[in-house]
Amino acid sequence: PDDVAASLPKDAIIVARSMGAAELLDYPRDKLRGLVLEDGAATSHVVIVARAMGIPVAGQMRGAVSMAENGDAIIVDGEEGAIHLRPQPDLEAAYAEKVRFRARRQEVYRELRKKPSVTKDGVQVDLLMNAGLAVDLPQLAEAGAAGIGLFRTELQFMVASTFPRAEAQERLYRDVLDAARGKPVTFRTIDIGGDKVLPYFKDTIQEENPALGWRAIRLTLDRPGLLRTQIRALLKACGGRELKLMLPMVTELGEIAQ
Repeated sequence: PDDVAASLPKDAIIVARSMGAAELLDYPRDKLRGLVLEDGAATSHVVIVARAMGIPVAGQMRGAVSMAENGDAIIVDGEEGAIHLRPQPDLEAAYAEKVRFRARRQEVYRELRKKPSVTKDGVQVDLLMNAGLAVDLPQLAEAGAAGIGLFRTELQFMVASTFPRAEAQERLYRDVLDAARGKPVTFRTIDIGGDKVLPYFKDTIQEENPALGWRAIRLTLDRPGLLRTQIRALLKACGGRELKLMLPMVTELGEIAQ
């Protein structure tokens, strides 16, 4: 609920039975430090979006809601997918040192932003960032990236309760290009299917190897209305600016020709 999101304290960790990806976006990112879910498999939308936002998340933590109390100290180890409820001082100190080490490393990276991206043999290269949500856009300037090398358009579909209308897609793509301020942006057309199942998209199939099956470009070629709507939104959003597209999971030239 909006009132809960607005009253979220600083350095908060949310413990819940389940959460939708769109609901996660209602919480202020600067206050949220972690997410613990009783449901939430590694491939669930909210887990994918949380990781894309840099939020440590642990899913399938059975009984977490009943065991945790308001104000409890919790360590969320996003790398291991584990939590430590009311940790002992020595464990808390060990994780605090990990956080300090990461902060020192990030400070080193910040200093590197000022240096040119040149290999030892003098070749100039461009360092580009990945993005997929509007909340990612401020990081473009902060990271000092030369542009966005991969904008994952499917994340907009994953946080929605139904297929985003063409106007909503166009608005997001325009905001991305505006935020880039002339820097190059490569949009990857919608990559759904496989482990990225949309609950409102009923035409899904069970496959032994979904990662290489009916997904991405193969899915959109079978459902051309999805791809046409997205391409139109991208063309309108660019407004004469350069538009770079990436087509995911292409296996043969015929898929491009089609």
